Amino acid sequence: MSINTDEFSATMRQKAIDVPRRRLLVTNFRGSQQEEDLTEPSNCSGYGRVRHFRRIGTPGWPENPLPIDPASHKLGHVREDLLEAQVFQNAACNWRCWYCFVPFNLLSASANHSGWLTAAEMLDLYQKEPQPPCVIDLSGGQPDLTPEWVPWTMHELRQRGLDHSVYLWSDDNLSNDYFWRFAVLSGWKLRKVDGFGE
Repeated sequence: MSINTDEFSATMRQKAIDVPRRRLLVTNFRGSQQEEDLTEPSNCSGYGRVRHFRRIGTPGWPENPLPIDPASHKLGHVREDLLEAQVFQNAACNWRCWYCFVPFNLLSASANHSGWLTAAEMLDLYQKEPQPPCVIDLSGGQPDLTPEWVPWTMHELRQRGLDHSVYLWSDDNLSNDYFWRFAVLSGWKLRKVDGFGE
């Protein structure tokens, strides 16, 4: 059975974001099937995990410089082949790709393995970690269903004076126009600040 992307996107967005309170439904990995696949234990009270981005992957495949090179350049680091990132996943996705590493029950905006967090609460958890990575990856799920997450987090990083020492990265499946429809047209004005929009 095929997914009606427009309808399912709207349904998942409605379940995954609380715009007035600036909260997102974020996956909690504790007790989940995905937790069993993590190479390191979940962190940030279960709401986070550490991801290892590797330049060199499977033999025969080309090098993958993302997000290693842009993050290293922006943070003033030398060329690296391995980069650790603090990952937070939103708990909703509008597709069910066969190759996805996230169990489908963690993509359905279910309250069983998720909780409501503001960007401030998310960064509180991040900063309590003993040695937090200098890269934060807003992943999913499908972050583009809740595109406000990126500017909300950018704003909070700037409020804490972390905007020059923490690199923010986000992954999505490019399946909708919600960034333009909600993050920009609903009041978030883009302006260039050190190469980023706010």
